Amino acid sequence: MIRLILVSFLLFSIVAQSQIVDSSRSKVEFTVTKMKDHIVNGTIKGMTGTIQYQAGEMVSINVCIDPSTVDTDHNYRDKELKKKKYFHVALFPSICFSSSQILRTDSGLVAIGNINMLGAEQEETFRLTEMPNGLIKGEITLDRMDYGLGGEPAFRIGHEVQITVYCYLTY
Repeated sequence: MIRLILVSFLLFSIVAQSQIVDSSRSKVEFTVTKMKDHIVNGTIKGMTGTIQYQAGEMVSINVCIDPSTVDTDHNYRDKELKKKKYFHVALFPSICFSSSQILRTDSGLVAIGNINMLGAEQEETFRLTEMPNGLIKGEITLDRMDYGLGGEPAFRIGHEVQITVYCYLTY
């Protein structure tokens, strides 16, 4: 009986594995244009969540970031981004992604799932790269207006936001 339990435990460990996000190293970098010719770069940290694997293959991603950590290297802008007009961190303390499927394509891995930001939820697709050092890099371009992020006209702040996710896993 004990042998059966041990074998079952070992098989489950090999087949299904949950990896926890290393919050201290993980981050999201973003780039958006301002006034059509000025580029604003920033980061958001406080990433939490898990990545699920089965038989060595990634099968799901569930992560959140903390928009109150937004940093564009400009204190006034950072304070404004945390207010109601943009991230509204008092009401929406997290931005989350939950995958519905992970696919291996000719061009690499993609994660399809929902981003929940500012109470709006949209299906999006991340291009993923698994690095040997426990890093999963994700890339996507979002239209900030799909989530009601800022009401500025497009000539002041571009609609497209380039996003790169650096998700380190703990082992």
